[in-house]
Amino acid sequence: MVPDDELMDFTNKLAKRIANKPPLAVTVAKRAVNLANDTALSVGLQFEQLGSCFLFGTEDFKEGPAAFFEKRKPNFQGK
Repeated sequence: MVPDDELMDFTNKLAKRIANKPPLAVTVAKRAVNLANDTALSVGLQFEQLGSCFLFGTEDFKEGPAAFFEKRKPNFQGK
């Protein structure tokens, strides 16, 4: 919770943090949240598991650790 006068600053910072994450991971996370809200918990958990398996095979998954070890900002491509 944040005071009303700090809400826009807080949400802008949060939006920037999300925008710097891998786009495919953000998409899967958003779909998982929406699905969990609209269906049974078991369905949401199954989608989360499948989404994780899918994301492990992406180029962005490899980019994160590579950037960390090379001490640079990751360049996520949504692939």
